[in-house]
Amino acid sequence: MAKAAVALALLLAAGAAQATSPSVPLELPRRIVLQDSPEPARVASAIRAALTLRKWTIESDSGSEVTAKLDVRGHLLRVRLAYDENEIRFAYVDSVEMGYAVNDGVALIHPTGNKWLYRLANEVREQVQRVVYEGESADVVPAAGDEPD
Repeated sequence: MAKAAVALALLLAAGAAQATSPSVPLELPRRIVLQDSPEPARVASAIRAALTLRKWTIESDSGSEVTAKLDVRGHLLRVRLAYDENEIRFAYVDSVEMGYAVNDGVALIHPTGNKWLYRLANEVREQVQRVVYEGESADVVPAAGDEPD
């Protein structure tokens, strides 16, 4: 009976550890290649518009990179978008309560982190098309009541 209790305790502990551990590799979006060397100010406007629409908070904006965070009920992901006239690159900065870890050289994160990155990258692509190539205004007003990512 004691052996069965120990075995059950070990199984429960392993299950709890598995439930809280990161489960998927961190998938940073591929770089976004820009055509025709657009003005960096328009690229920056498109990036800021995308971040605002997806409800990310811009923490710094240096003129060649933007650092922003998304904080949803204490789960936080911070990224850096570096840009020039040729491309936009995404980089992981840090996170809180997202299960980030490096295991055998592979960065792991909760699947929601990848979902947030995917949605942000898609929004950046859309805003680059709209603001940089179609010449529309970068002014955006997020819809009231929308949930962040």
